[in-house]
Amino acid sequence: MGGWVMRRISFGILLSVFIVLAVTTSCKNPNLSGGILHFDQKRYERARETLLKAIEQEPQNSEAYFWLGKSYAELDSTMKAKESFDKSVEVALPAKKELASKDVENAMDHYWSVRHNEGLSYAKAAQDARAIDKSDEARKNFRFALNQFKKARVFNGSKEETPRNMGVCYFNLGQVDSGLVSLKEAQRLSPAQDSRAGQILFDQFRSLGDQAAEKGTKEGYTDAIKFYSEAESLRSNDPDLLYSLGVVYYQLAEADTAQKKGSYAKAIEYFEKTLTYKPEDQDALYNAASLYYELRNCDPGVALAKRLLDINPKEGRYYDIVGRLLDCQGKKAERVAGLVFSRALKSGTVVAADAFKAEVEKYGTTSDAMRKYREEGKPEDVRTFTDAGGADYMCWFFWTRGKALAFIRGEYKYEMGFKPQKETAEGETGK
Repeated sequence: MGGWVMRRISFGILLSVFIVLAVTTSCKNPNLSGGILHFDQKRYERARETLLKAIEQEPQNSEAYFWLGKSYAELDSTMKAKESFDKSVEVALPAKKELASKDVENAMDHYWSVRHNEGLSYAKAAQDARAIDKSDEARKNFRFALNQFKKARVFNGSKEETPRNMGVCYFNLGQVDSGLVSLKEAQRLSPAQDSRAGQILFDQFRSLGDQAAEKGTKEGYTDAIKFYSEAESLRSNDPDLLYSLGVVYYQLAEADTAQKKGSYAKAIEYFEKTLTYKPEDQDALYNAASLYYELRNCDPGVALAKRLLDINPKEGRYYDIVGRLLDCQGKKAERVAGLVFSRALKSGTVVAADAFKAEVEKYGTTSDAMRKYREEGKPEDVRTFTDAGGADYMCWFFWTRGKALAFIRGEYKYEMGFKPQKETAEGETGK
């Protein structure tokens, strides 16, 4: 009786051990093992087929879905890869879900990198083709690049560089609105504290605006304004960008005369914004003053033109714009004065210092020129020219005293003022 009991107990113990060993030494699903082997040996189609059989046998096998996702990714079936990776996490046991998520994340990052780098290679080929005027080849490669970036975004939708590069491709394919959507997505994905990402996006919008403006068409200028405006939303205090917006609005006005007045006004707005950050930007001052003249808005134009002349009275065209705007105010003589001083500085003959007195004396000791010489002293710069009617002009410039005088055959005719210039150590004058 006792022995029988012992044998039954022993049998029970042995049976339990056998069951444990059977569980711990059981083999992995053979189709899963075979699928992984095919994958490792780069037989991706066979791997896909074998792993699908593994899933038929074990529909809740997380590892089988993971390797199936990798197989689909290698076969360039992006959406099926993503679905399989997601399923791998979904069916994972609670205790293994975190590990499954990490494995899938690493795999997805890997395939994002592969597709994104392929996109960059195609984009580089497109740019190289465009540089040698192979437009068809460039467009083809931009399409290939865009396709790869789209696939990359499926694997990782949080990387700002992917939609940013997509935006560039869209633009180069003529799909401007789609490009803007992608670039705005990149902007949204950029961390607020990531100044580098913001700089990259700003540069990207700026570059695309430049490319659009270079087309020299109404559509190109319109597209340029869209891109420049996006750049402005990222950095509203960049004077060079603001100046570019002023220029492109002016170009749009010339290309679309029906909207000329409104575009001129927008151009002025941006040139004046430029002056907020660069008060002595001579190009912005000149352009804004000239556009005020075109719009016959004389008073603000005069103010800008006079600022321009104060900054650099040695530039002939600045006298001309001052004269035109004063003429716009009804001061007719000022128009001629501006033309005279402009002509003298742009193409007049410089009178040497030792020849100045003789130049004055040839008009006689009682001439206006001699009288002014006695009153004012010797000017720092003298220019002469003869107009189409044969009249001899002589213009005196007192840079450090801020005045210019003009004579016709020795008779005093015109005078214009500006901010006195400082004399440099070399004896030249500057601001």
